[in-house]
Amino acid sequence: MEAIPAKVILFGEYALLKGGNALGIPLPQFSGNWSTQQEDSKRCDDSRTALKAYANWLSSQFQLLPFVNLEALKNDLNKGLWFASGIPTNAGLGSSGALVAGLLKRYGTEQVALLPLVELKRVLANFERFFHGTSSGIDPLICFVNQPVHIGANGQVQVVRSDSSLRLPEVVPFLLPVSGAGHTGKLVQLFHQKCSDPNYLSRLTSEYIPVNNGVLQAFLNADSQAFWLNLHRLSALQLQLFPEMLDASLARKMEEASRDGAYGLKLCGSGGGGFALGFARTQRDVVNRFPEAIPVQQ
Repeated sequence: MEAIPAKVILFGEYALLKGGNALGIPLPQFSGNWSTQQEDSKRCDDSRTALKAYANWLSSQFQLLPFVNLEALKNDLNKGLWFASGIPTNAGLGSSGALVAGLLKRYGTEQVALLPLVELKRVLANFERFFHGTSSGIDPLICFVNQPVHIGANGQVQVVRSDSSLRLPEVVPFLLPVSGAGHTGKLVQLFHQKCSDPNYLSRLTSEYIPVNNGVLQAFLNADSQAFWLNLHRLSALQLQLFPEMLDASLARKMEEASRDGAYGLKLCGSGGGGFALGFARTQRDVVNRFPEAIPVQQ
């Protein structure tokens, strides 16, 4: 069966929720797929239990029923279907987004194929609400199209060609394992609470979002100089604006990276733990500094 990839948001976590731009790519190193093979494991049992609860929830979401063959899903669940996922959970890699993408890949109706990207993102966001309470839709969209996705001005959604246009000289992305686990729903709720403070919201919109958009655009334009300048600014602002989303050990490493200047670290997804996203100037720098790092295939 078709493997559904994980994803990583290169830039735009949290900024996207307040009108900022975002860029995410599929991460084929981790994936999940539907399975009917019997497996005596907690992973299998947990998946089946969660999927049955999800199917029951979908039964009450009347606006979503035209997009999914719910009867076929329930029949297959009764036959032992489960989602065999190798995507780490609570790690910022889109485990729930991959499941939602896999659901519509396998059980989506003809209406799904007719949706323009912006509307598809909205529909996928509503399907993912079950897991986090709210969703931007970008995670399942990246997993669904299996291509880089750019969210631009005014919410414009564009699939970016997955070729050398996303490879910069002296920019090597990697995933850095960090302690703890993220809980997207709680962290996003906290972010919205923080935004109720006018001073915080002002800094977010006047400082953070422009820097986020700047580093993203430099990445798309293959402007390495502007990229590194804005990346270090972005990391510094994340330390100031998102301390609750940063594991203590990651915060220290981000501060060290800022002083060093040869590499940079930032949030991966909503944060909280699991992984951080890093950028170095060469692959050798990654190996020498962080032998535990996982390369991000572009």
